[in-house]
Amino acid sequence: MRHSMSFGLAYGIVIVVAAPEFHCGGQTIVGGTEDADAAAGGSGGVYGGSGGRPGEPGGDTGPSGLGGSPPSDGEHDAALDAPPLDAAPTLLDVALPPLDAHARDAAPTLPDVALPPLDAALATLDAAPAGQAGFAFIVNDVVRRPMTCLSENWEFAPYPSESVGTCMPRCFGVESVLIVNTSAHPMPYVATSAWNIVGGYVPGVQPGGCTPTCLAGVLEPGAILDITSVYSEGIVAVLGSPDPFSMPDSGEYVSDEGWINWPAQVSGSGGSTVMWVAEIEVPTAPPATCQIASKIW
Repeated sequence: MRHSMSFGLAYGIVIVVAAPEFHCGGQTIVGGTEDADAAAGGSGGVYGGSGGRPGEPGGDTGPSGLGGSPPSDGEHDAALDAPPLDAAPTLLDVALPPLDAHARDAAPTLPDVALPPLDAALATLDAAPAGQAGFAFIVNDVVRRPMTCLSENWEFAPYPSESVGTCMPRCFGVESVLIVNTSAHPMPYVATSAWNIVGGYVPGVQPGGCTPTCLAGVLEPGAILDITSVYSEGIVAVLGSPDPFSMPDSGEYVSDEGWINWPAQVSGSGGSTVMWVAEIEVPTAPPATCQIASKIW
C-alpha cells in the first residue's frame, strides 16, 4: 500500500511527496509510523532497539542502536535522566560570590600623609586672646615656649642645644628661626645680631647704619618672618602692637615689656596712639637661666 502527502501552494501547484517504503517480515512499512512499528515487533523509536514482541516496546538500546536485552524493572535508558533543557542554569540563576573578605582587607589604602615639620608646627598654634598681642617663636621647625621667669615673659632657652655662647659666627645647630604673628593686628618688628646697648630701637623702623644686619618692617596677622640671617643669642627681636602682649593690670613687673608712643611713620596702629612693646631674648651665659632684660627700645 502506498501513502502520499500533498501540499497546496498559493498558485494552485500541487506537489506530491511519496513516503519511503520498507519491507520487513513480509509486511510493508511506510515512513516508520507508530502502527507499523508495532506490527514489526517494535522498532525501538529513536534509539532503534529491537527484539520486543509484536505490540510491545523495543528492548534496551545498545551502543550501536542494534538492540539489546528486554527491559527489566528499575532499568531504563540513562539519557532519559538528563534534566530537561528548561532546567539548565542560566546566568540569572547563578548567584555571584560576595567580595572575598580577605581581598577586602588586602585592598590598598592611601598611606597616612605626614605634614612637613613646619606645617605641623604651625598647625599647633593658637590665636592670641582677644585684646592681646601674640606671637610664636619657632626654631628648626619646633615651637619654643618661654621659660618660667619672675620678671620676664619672653625669655627662651637655647635650642637645639642647651649649651650657650655658641653663636660665633652662628648659633650651633640652628637652621631656621621664625616669628609668626598670631595677633589680630599688624605687628611692627626690628631684629639684628648687633644691638647697640644705648637702645632707642623702634619696631618697624630701620636703624641707621644697620643694613644688612638688621631687619625691620610690619608683620601682617598670620604672616611669618624669617630672621635666621640675623639670629643670635641674647636680644633676638623687639616687637610692637596696638594691643598689649600681657595684661597691664596683672600686678606683675616684667622687664621685657613696655610701651612707647606710636611712631607716625609706622603703619598698623589701627588708630592707637600707643605701641606696646615686647623683647625676645635667649640667655647667653651658662647656665640657661632667666635674666633681667636690657631695655633696648
